[in-house]
Amino acid sequence: MTSMHPFSGDLSKLSDDELYKAINNLYDRLKKAAYLSHDARTTEQLQFLLADYQEEKARRYRVEQEKFAEKNKKLTEVIDIK
Repeated sequence: MTSMHPFSGDLSKLSDDELYKAINNLYDRLKKAAYLSHDARTTEQLQFLLADYQEEKARRYRVEQEKFAEKNKKLTEVIDIK
């Protein structure tokens, strides 16, 4: 994953719980920044940071989907919906 924000760091080291808490925290900060500061640069930086966290969340979801599909390969071969 290419990071959009230099302060993102290595998000793969965070636990799922830490990642979700950070995303919620960033949403709160983004709302406050948009409401209080009206500074487009600040909100833009928060959006870039939030995008990195959301991309990590999506990456983890894709990995889990692939694991589930591999684990249940027999099931997907038996059920053939066209």
